[in-house]
Amino acid sequence: WIVECNVPFDMVGKPAFQSLIREFRNVVLPPPDMIKTWILESYESAKNEMRMHLKASVTRIHFSFTRWISPDNTLGLLAIIGHFTSASGKLCNALLGIKKVKDNMFHAQALAEIFYDVAKEYDTVEKMGYFQVGDTQFDDSVLIDLMKRDQRPEREIPSQNRSVRCVRSDMDSSVRAFLFGDRDEAVVKKLFQDTIKSTRDTSAEWRELGPWGKCFNVAFRILDSPRNKREFEELGAKSMVEYHLNEGHWDSARVMLDRFLENEQVVEQFISRHPELSLDRLSSSEWAELREVRGILGTFLDCIQSVEERPAGTLYDFIPQLDFLAGKYRAVSENLPSNAQVYINAQKGLEKLMESSRMAWKVPACVAAVALDPRCKWDYFVYGVQHGECTSEAVEQAKVEVRKLWEREYKKPETASSSPMPMAIDEGSGSSSGDIDSSAKPVRGFQNDFHGWLEKRRRVCGDQYDRFSKAPLDPSVEDPFEYWWAQGPTDPEISVMGLDIFSIPAMAADTKRLFLDCERPLLEISSGVGLDGTEAVECLKSW
Repeated sequence: WIVECNVPFDMVGKPAFQSLIREFRNVVLPPPDMIKTWILESYESAKNEMRMHLKASVTRIHFSFTRWISPDNTLGLLAIIGHFTSASGKLCNALLGIKKVKDNMFHAQALAEIFYDVAKEYDTVEKMGYFQVGDTQFDDSVLIDLMKRDQRPEREIPSQNRSVRCVRSDMDSSVRAFLFGDRDEAVVKKLFQDTIKSTRDTSAEWRELGPWGKCFNVAFRILDSPRNKREFEELGAKSMVEYHLNEGHWDSARVMLDRFLENEQVVEQFISRHPELSLDRLSSSEWAELREVRGILGTFLDCIQSVEERPAGTLYDFIPQLDFLAGKYRAVSENLPSNAQVYINAQKGLEKLMESSRMAWKVPACVAAVALDPRCKWDYFVYGVQHGECTSEAVEQAKVEVRKLWEREYKKPETASSSPMPMAIDEGSGSSSGDIDSSAKPVRGFQNDFHGWLEKRRRVCGDQYDRFSKAPLDPSVEDPFEYWWAQGPTDPEISVMGLDIFSIPAMAADTKRLFLDCERPLLEISSGVGLDGTEAVECLKSW
C-alpha cells in the first residue's frame, strides 16, 4: 500500500489512520464508490454549516481566485476562497469551490458566471465584498452586468472598483521588469528553456541583461560539470554558487548574487582560467551595480515575507509597501550613472510599481486600509505629499472617495445628526425621556435602559469616522484588525468598516497553495475520485 500509492512512511503513525484500522478490523472494507458517497454526504452537510457561518459573519464575504491548468492543457480549474470575519472575531479563509472552466477559457465573462453560481450556492450574493483577482482576468464590472441581467435587487449589486490586485503579483511584475527589462514573458521563458536544454548559445542574450546576466553565464559554467564545481571550490570559494533555472523564482537570483559577492576574488580567478568567459568579466563599476541589484532583490524578499505573515496578506501594508519599494528604486538610481544597465532596469521596475500604485489608488478600500490603520491614518499621505510620493490633489480626491465609502456602506442613519437634542433621565422611573424611545432595545449585549441610552448618546456625539480621523495616532497598536474588533462596543459602525476592510485579502496565496497541495488528486481525476470528490475533500479540509 505504501509503495503502490506513494504514501509517506509516517502515515501509519497518524492517529486518524490507526483509528481507521481499528474501526475496520472486523469489517469488510467498503468499495471506493461508497467511500466517495460518504465524503460527498459529509460535504453537503458541512456546506449547510458553512452557509450559516457566512450568514452570521460580522463583515462582508470577500473572495480570492486563482487558476490551474493541467500539464497536458486538458483541464482548467478555478479555485474560489471566501474571506470574512466570524461572529467571534476570527479572520477566516474558507475554500468554497474548485470549478471546471469550459475549454480552459479563463476570460472575464466565464469567470464571472462561475463565481456567480458559487455565490448563489452559498447564499452570499447579498454580502459580496471585494475580489482578490490573483492571476485571473476576473472583472467585477462584468459580474455587475451579469447580476443586473439576472434582475437582482439594487441593494445586492456591489459598487464598482471592487477588484483588488495581488500584491505578490505586482511585486513579481516589477522584479521581472528590473531583471529582464521590456522582454515579454514568453521570450524570457524561452531563454531559460534554451539555456537549460543547451539547444543554442544563449550567453550573448544573458550579457544584454547587464552585470547580473554575466553572473548567470559564470554560474551556469561553474555548475555545468563536477570538474568546474571542484575547481571553483579549490580556488577557495567560501560557498558554492547556485542558481535554480526557473524564470518564476527570482529570489534564486538573489541567492546567486549573495554567493558571487561573497566570492568576488574567486570568481575573478575562475573567469581568468576560462577563455570562453572572457566577455563575462566584471569591471569594478559592474561589481558595484551587482551590490545594488542584490539590495533591491533583498528588499523585495523582505516585503514578500512581511505580506505572507498572514495567509492572505495584509491590505493595510499594500500601498506603504509599494511606496517603500519605489523609494528603494529611486535610491539605486541616484547611486548609478544614467547609462548603467542597472539604472535603466531600475527605471523599468519603478514604472511597473507606479502602475500598480495608480491602480491601488483607484480602489477606495486600498486607500481606506491605510486611513483606518490607527498607526497611520491620513497622516501617512500628508507625509507622502511633503516628500513627493503623491500629490495633494490625489489625496483630497481619495478622502472624498473613502468618505463616500463610509457613508454609503457603513454609516447608519442614527449617526447622521450633527446637533443632538438634549436628553434627560427620569430618575423616578429609571427610564429615559426626550429623544430616547423607552422601548428601545439594548444594543450589542447591553442589558438595561441606561446602557441603551448611553449607547445612543455616544452615537449622536459626532460622526464616528470623523472622530477616529481627528484622534491622535496610536503607535502602540500591533494589529489593526484586533484594534477594530475591540472598538466594536463604542464605535460599532466604523468598527465594522475597519474589520471589513482588513478582511480583504492582499494576495491570492491561499488558492495557490491549495493547487500545490491537491495537484496529484487533480491529475488522477480519471481514477474514480472525480472533480466533485476532489472538491469535496479539499473544502472539508479547509473548513
